[in-house]
Amino acid sequence: MKKVENEFTSFEEVSKLTQEELSNLQSLVSEYNSIQLKCGDLEIQKHQLLHKVGMISTALETLQNNLKDTYGDVVVDINTGTFKPKVDEISS
Repeated sequence: MKKVENEFTSFEEVSKLTQEELSNLQSLVSEYNSIQLKCGDLEIQKHQLLHKVGMISTALETLQNNLKDTYGDVVVDINTGTFKPKVDEISS
């Protein structure tokens, strides 16, 4: 049987990066990982906000229906709370 030699036959033959190259590599990998983590956090925040928008939309629709049942089909001034009957626009 033929003996298979390892690519590196001893630790002395292993080459190393310079300290500057190693520092640069470590810095870039660290920054890359940090950005990936932040992107994941942003996606989680986005998901939570979209969920909250859905809940608020449902609550707003429920409130609008309750107001319509109480006051009829009206237009409400959101700044003052005053309202007036809704006028249907007539097409010419």
